[in-house]
Amino acid sequence: MRAVNGLDHFEALAEQLVEGTFERLFRARLHPSDVARRLARALEDGHLTSDGGQPLLPNQYWVFLNPDDFDALDAGGEALRAGLIRYLQRLAEEAGVRFGGRLSVALHPVADVAVGQVDVRAAHVSDPRVS
Repeated sequence: MRAVNGLDHFEALAEQLVEGTFERLFRARLHPSDVARRLARALEDGHLTSDGGQPLLPNQYWVFLNPDDFDALDAGGEALRAGLIRYLQRLAEEAGVRFGGRLSVALHPVADVAVGQVDVRAAHVSDPRVS
């Protein structure tokens, strides 16, 4: 009976190795909607309540992407950034809340971020030139 358990363990390990390899080789590219979902989560997680009791949303967002994803999404161009800003503005309008200052989204290629992953940071910044 012990040999069967050992064989089962070996098969499970081999399956994990093969599936992991194929997943890395044939992983679907990051899509702009993946970035938008992460921004929406950062928007929700970062909201504060003003002294007057009004909810305020973070107005500065930094999106960190793997350089391969950054290039594939053409994140260095203006179109993606502008679209993400419009998306955040629409979310705020639909929720009836406002940003704590001028809205800004910056996209950066960072080798420490794995392919297919998105790291988003959000903050309330009074001077939009601070980054």
